[in-house]
Amino acid sequence: MANEQEPTPEQQQRITTLEKQLADEQKRTATLEKQVADKTAAVTTKDATISNLRTEVKTQDNIIIGLEKQLAEKGKESEAKDAIITGQEEQLAAATAQGAGQLSVVTHDKKRYQVLAGQFSIGDKIVKHHELKTNPDLVKRLVEEESPLLQWLEDKPTA
Repeated sequence: MANEQEPTPEQQQRITTLEKQLADEQKRTATLEKQVADKTAAVTTKDATISNLRTEVKTQDNIIIGLEKQLAEKGKESEAKDAIITGQEEQLAAATAQGAGQLSVVTHDKKRYQVLAGQFSIGDKIVKHHELKTNPDLVKRLVEEESPLLQWLEDKPTA
C-alpha cells in the first residue's frame, strides 16, 4: 500500500479554504446561469413582441393602401359628378336663355320640384321635362345628385 500522509494543519486549513472558495464559486456560477436564463427568456419575449408589431405594421400599411385606393376612386367619382353638374348647369343656362315655356313640376319623397329646363341630356340620351313625370327613378337620381335642373318648391302653408 501506498504510504499516505496526513495533511499538515496548514495544508488542512488551505484545503478547507479552497473548498469554501470552490463552493462560493459554484453558487456564483449558478446565480449567473439563472440570470443568463432570465435575460434570454426576456429577449425571446421581446423578439416575439417585435415580430408581432412588425406584422401589425404590415397589416396597417395594407389597410392604408386600400383606403388610398378607395379615396382615389371616390375622387374620380366626384370629378365625374362635377362634370355632370357642370353640363347640366350649362344646359339650364341655355334653356333659360331660350325662354323655356311652362315647365313640369315633379315630386320625390313628398317634395315638389320645378324642372328648370325644357330638355336636357343624361349621358347620350335627351330627356324632355315632361318625361320626368313618368320616370321617378330619374327624378330620384337628379335629387340625390343635387342637380341644378330641379328647384325645390317650398310647401305653401294652408290657410
